[in-house]
Amino acid sequence: MDFRKEVIQKGIVYLNVFPYVIWEMQDAINDCIDGQLTANDGTPGGNSVQAWDEAVAFYTGSAEGKNKGGNNGLKSCSDGKCYLQFMLADKRYKNFGTCTADNDGDAFSGYSKANDEIFALFQQGEREIVQAQSSTSATKCALPLITMEKVTTKMLVPYIQGVMRYLYKTKDQGGRSAKQVGELFAFASVALPFINAVDPTAATMLYKRAWDLDFDTYTYEETKKAIEATYPKLGHGEGIGTITCADIGHLYDSGPMLIAEGCYDPVPSKDEEDNSLAIALGVTFGVLALIAIAFAIYAAKKERKTRLMYENILRPDKVPAVR
Repeated sequence: MDFRKEVIQKGIVYLNVFPYVIWEMQDAINDCIDGQLTANDGTPGGNSVQAWDEAVAFYTGSAEGKNKGGNNGLKSCSDGKCYLQFMLADKRYKNFGTCTADNDGDAFSGYSKANDEIFALFQQGEREIVQAQSSTSATKCALPLITMEKVTTKMLVPYIQGVMRYLYKTKDQGGRSAKQVGELFAFASVALPFINAVDPTAATMLYKRAWDLDFDTYTYEETKKAIEATYPKLGHGEGIGTITCADIGHLYDSGPMLIAEGCYDPVPSKDEEDNSLAIALGVTFGVLALIAIAFAIYAAKKERKTRLMYENILRPDKVPAVR
């Protein structure tokens, strides 16, 4: 019963609301392309970017209110009155120490990094669509399309965190309750298509554990490592490459005590930094050299023009006769 309960409750949000948020953004872009910004506006002729607003509404839910951070500000969900993807991002950060979008210095309370980045993209996309209406360019709606792809990618963060949390919880026989296995199934069902697009082998490992309930063919450690290796290419379109190890974080218990270390983003080597610096300096000096050459050519032309003008003035046949 617990397995079915978790799958149904989580599936309503994860497998229905998540793709519908994406559709509403696409609907707004379709309206942008058609030149019908307010096509879905409840008030004909109104000024609302209705479909894009609906995407934000479906992501957030009506219980969160208008304040940044949700219905209780930086203590969002403390009263249990939060339900959709906004809630999920603010819930998972407590497990992974990714509440870094506020200034309280506590990575386990406050406002999640994922929600902060997603709402910044929502606002950016709205501005881009509005600005596109005054443009006659055939590609005027390309920017909000890119933003949609970035939102779609960032929305994966709490789902990947959920996968990692319940992979850990079900790694041993003692943790494989119907509830825990149901949670893993629900989170994995969202992430699997994106993981499969990057690495089918990693997807197979996760599928075996989450769907086949086969916990023996692949170990927890190798499954976790394979999924982490997909982060740099995980996502959709222009959003690919925007999910990092730091976005997902490390898994903690309620202490919070570290219980499963996550991956680390690669740090450029000294040689790579030196090469980057050399390239940057080379480009800078190259540009300066081009400017200097251009100025020298301009100055030479100016000097020649001035010299010819004076030579022309001083020619004997041009000097007025003295009367």
